[in-house]
Amino acid sequence: MTSYLEPRGLSASLERLRSSRLRYVITGSLAASRLAPIAPPRLAIVHVESIDRAAQELSLRPAETGGNVLLLLPNDEWAFEGAKEKEGLLYAAPSQVAADLLTSPGRGPAEGEELIRWMAENQEKWRG
Repeated sequence: MTSYLEPRGLSASLERLRSSRLRYVITGSLAASRLAPIAPPRLAIVHVESIDRAAQELSLRPAETGGNVLLLLPNDEWAFEGAKEKEGLLYAAPSQVAADLLTSPGRGPAEGEELIRWMAENQEKWRG
């Protein structure tokens, strides 16, 4: 896990992801907000196959503090399983998003719990 700064904001990161050749999935608050708007996302969390390649291709700056993009190397292929495309971007499966939020920094765990509650109440909206 490595933190980066995209000085032009999250929308610039998403535009670069959309046009990249990276293998990625968006997770965390950005992915959760597309299902159930819990809180405005301030951090892009993205699973990638190569952190260095992704940081370079997305023109990100390393950030020890104040980063708004977090790049993760998944432990296995599971992070990419069940990804769904929306508006030219790939989002992790809701179950992966919830797991990532529960183990993420800041308000992530609270957002993860809220997403799980929403998933339980709205199974028809996210399953299948």
